[in-house]
Amino acid sequence: MRTVLPSFFKWECRRGPFLFTLTDLHQSNLFVDKNWNITSLVDLEWASTRPLDMFRTPTWLTSKACDEIAEEGHEEYDKVRAEFMDKFTAEEEQAQSPASCNYDGKPLLSAAMKLNWDKGIFWYTLALASPTGIFRLFYKQIQPRFIMHTTGHDNFELIMPWYWAEDYVKVGMKKMSDREDYDIRLRHAFEGTAISDTVPNI
Repeated sequence: MRTVLPSFFKWECRRGPFLFTLTDLHQSNLFVDKNWNITSLVDLEWASTRPLDMFRTPTWLTSKACDEIAEEGHEEYDKVRAEFMDKFTAEEEQAQSPASCNYDGKPLLSAAMKLNWDKGIFWYTLALASPTGIFRLFYKQIQPRFIMHTTGHDNFELIMPWYWAEDYVKVGMKKMSDREDYDIRLRHAFEGTAISDTVPNI
């Protein structure tokens, strides 16, 4: 998990923005009226301030544990998640429209949530928050992002360099090419110096 962290979190965002997040928000902590309007929230002791990268769609949308939605419940969750995001985005855009009294010109949270899902940050942060589900989350949703080009690698888990980037083959080839280019330029630089040193001063 530590090795692949740079592939998910942006270094430039290490100092923010941060969001106050209700990390234990689920159905049993919401009170609604007869029209399904939220009237109260309870059980807020786990609320915390987190980086924007850790803001994700609710995991309880299908009433399944996080390791379940990472495996057999993935398609079901993704379908409900997409429906949730459509509603959330519409509400947020309406609230953030220039005509709204809530308009402040800030980036939409829905955009960050969509990016976190597309880049797999959703699964990474969920694994960090789930000690009991971290193994299934890693092997079902995180590791596959790094071996999509090497599906026949039987001993993948033993080869740590593959965790450096999602497309390590391309990165590795680029590094090797850069090294060859560096060696050539370095050799030419020294050869040029040696030749110039042999030229007598006139």
